[in-house]
Amino acid sequence: MQEKKVNEGYKGLSAYKLGLVIQELTEEFTARWIDSYRRRYQMDEAARSNPQCVAEGFIQPSLKGYIKLSGIARGSNEELMNDYVHFL
Repeated sequence: MQEKKVNEGYKGLSAYKLGLVIQELTEEFTARWIDSYRRRYQMDEAARSNPQCVAEGFIQPSLKGYIKLSGIARGSNEELMNDYVHFL
């Protein structure tokens, strides 16, 4: 029972919740506005990476692992932001 609580704890994090919103909105945006399959795939995957890395980082046994995955999530957000800027 304790393990289940730990694995669900990331769902309460603002970074995770916001990541899910960004992911869903990005998927809607790319389906409507991005014609290139490659660009659509890259944007969708960058958006998906954020909440996935937050969740994976949360269950890491070490702070070092958590920080590493948080950095990857941040990098994915930066990549996605650059794609949106490029679109504009």
